[in-house]
Amino acid sequence: PVVAEGVAVVGGEDDDRVLEQAAVLKGRQYVADLGVDHGDVGHVAGALVLALTLVAGFLGREVMHYTAAMIALGVGWNFLYIGGTALLGHSHRPSERFRAQAVNEFSVFGVSACGSFGAGAVMHFAGWNGVLLAAALPIAVALATLAAVRPQRRLAGA
Repeated sequence: PVVAEGVAVVGGEDDDRVLEQAAVLKGRQYVADLGVDHGDVGHVAGALVLALTLVAGFLGREVMHYTAAMIALGVGWNFLYIGGTALLGHSHRPSERFRAQAVNEFSVFGVSACGSFGAGAVMHFAGWNGVLLAAALPIAVALATLAAVRPQRRLAGA
């Protein structure tokens, strides 16, 4: 039998799927641990990788630039999303966690949908550089917020 993350499957084609899911869960936990337990390394890394999206985008308009920008966008988004979600769970009482998670999910995906539509409008009216410039403000705000919050958390012993 294959045992992964407390799930046992006896033989068959599901073995590979269970192992893949276990690897994904371990990866998510590792990234979440980076964001919460190791001095917000995950959050800072995510914001910096998102900033690399802008760098790759401004370097050119070839396929390799778009590819690099999209990879950086995906990695940065995942670091911030998973680290933020883990931090959210530690920031609320157990009785509040599910409600807070629901509000967070609704907010994240609602803002993502608005951002997608907004990016289309900005692309139409201002072009690719306009989209990159519009993305620079939220990334700068994220980095500034992390810089402001980290010293406070260190003083509080977090």
